[in-house]
Amino acid sequence: MSQPLIAEPTAVENHAQLMEGRPVETMRAIIWRQFRRHPAAIAASSVLLVIVLTSVLAQWWWPHDPEAVSVMNRFEPPSLAHPMGTDRIGRDTLARVLYGGRISLSVGLLAMVTATLIGTVVGGVAGYYGGIVDGVLMRLTDFFLCFPRLFILILLSFLLRETNIPFLQGGVAPIVLVIGVMSWMMVARLVRAVFLSIKQAEFVTAAHAYGASDARIMFGHILPNSVGPIIVNATMGIAWAILSESGLSFLGYGVLPPTPSWGNILSDAQESMSLYPWVAIFPGFMIFVTVICINFIGDALRDALDPYKVVGLQRGQ
Repeated sequence: MSQPLIAEPTAVENHAQLMEGRPVETMRAIIWRQFRRHPAAIAASSVLLVIVLTSVLAQWWWPHDPEAVSVMNRFEPPSLAHPMGTDRIGRDTLARVLYGGRISLSVGLLAMVTATLIGTVVGGVAGYYGGIVDGVLMRLTDFFLCFPRLFILILLSFLLRETNIPFLQGGVAPIVLVIGVMSWMMVARLVRAVFLSIKQAEFVTAAHAYGASDARIMFGHILPNSVGPIIVNATMGIAWAILSESGLSFLGYGVLPPTPSWGNILSDAQESMSLYPWVAIFPGFMIFVTVICINFIGDALRDALDPYKVVGLQRGQ
């Protein structure tokens, strides 16, 4: 029933292409071709894939335990045995960075999923129904935007961490929940704008005439045609969530030791970084590289998923 915003080539266009001897190119192929035009994004995707795989598979290729203490090897400089050196109690920094990458990347991904789900529901309902519902939900969104985000992140992280609920103990789950709850507002505004635009389309009117329910129209017809902007925004949201987790952990309100994350590794290094800079350089560099790779990928996705550009390329413009 639904007609996608980024439409596949029509039968007439496909027939014309075949008659001219040109192969029919699908929307997916066009998006991939557009993405490949960004060499920085291709390089960033490769680097990010290496970071993810080396972190996930760390125990299979790197022999050192991130929690193994060796007082005799305190503050060893980078070497073949310890490419990133050791910290103040002799733990291998590379092992801690790899295992910390699992936590930081997981927090970024899960917090983004949480924020996207909340923002999509709020923005979709506001954009679809409009009127009083739209006004109430957007004022709620503005209310959340008024708070100083860092202060609220610290406060909520502290409060959730002190609860007796097992799910919220250990540092990771509260950080995911806090960052996700404080990140959905821009997603809601974006989804609302897209829903306001698409709900006037003919296929939505046809779905109404067919008797489809509001939930089916919202999530079965309009939402699939809104995934482009949502994906781009979610990609950028991962980078922001990683930075937020690193900042909170650095301040002591994030993931708690002994669980390593890039933020608390930096926090642990701040007292000795002037004499032994490698203990802070390497985790900080990993945060920088990861965030800039995600930003490059997000920029490329923004161009590749531009509906006007994709439709124009499908029609040979």
